[in-house]
This record gives sequence, C-alpha cells and structure tokens, in this order.
Amino acid sequence: MIRFIFKRSILAFFVAITVSIISFSLLFLAGDPSIALAGEGATEADIEAIKIQYGFDRSVFEQYITWLGNAFVGDFGESYYFKTPVFDLIAEKMPITMGLGLAAISFATIISIPLGVLAAVKPNSLIDRCA
Repeated sequence: MIRFIFKRSILAFFVAITVSIISFSLLFLAGDPSIALAGEGATEADIEAIKIQYGFDRSVFEQYITWLGNAFVGDFGESYYFKTPVFDLIAEKMPITMGLGLAAISFATIISIPLGVLAAVKPNSLIDRCA
C-alpha cells in the first residue's frame, strides 16, 4: 500500500509540474506580453520599462521559478487589467463560484441517486444500460 501511495504521489507531482508549465506558458501564447501591456503607440523605451517592471527581461526559467514560488505561497501577483491583487479578485468571486458548484453537485446527486436505485432494481433494462 505504501508503494502504491508513493507511486501516486510521484505521479501527482509530475502532473502538477506539467500543469504549472502549461499555465505559465499560456501567459506568453499571444507573444511578448510587454508589448500588449504598453499598448498602441508605445515607444521602445516604454516597452523596455514594462519589461523591467514585470520581470520580462529575465530568462524564461527565472520567470517560471519566480512565478511558481509566488503561486506556491499564494501570491498570484497583480492583475494587468484591473490593477488589483489577483488573490483579492479570486476571493471576491469565490462565494458565487462555490454557490454554483454546490448547486451543480446537488442537482447531480438528486438525479443520480434515484437513477442508480432504478438501475439496480431493474437489472439489464434500458435504464440499467444507460445509467
């Protein structure tokens, strides 16, 4: 059992690293983010200042390690669009998200339990095969 837990823990670690790399890569999907942040009509000096301000002038590996370390301790940085901490934006929307999740789980439970009982009562029926 300990071996199984160890294997699953190693697998979970690699999945978490892979997801973090993909998430970090999405930030750069559209190209250089400093150009997008600078906006139209920005000079080369403006773009360079934004690169320094947000750390885009460092290597991708350094940026990833910094991003991962900050995310690990709950510092998600500042929203480029809203200019507020991302953690505050998440906390603001969390009650609505939790309410929707609870409603979805409740709906699924209300449907699935009677359907499961019906499938158990009538084996090899259409309901049993669909459930």
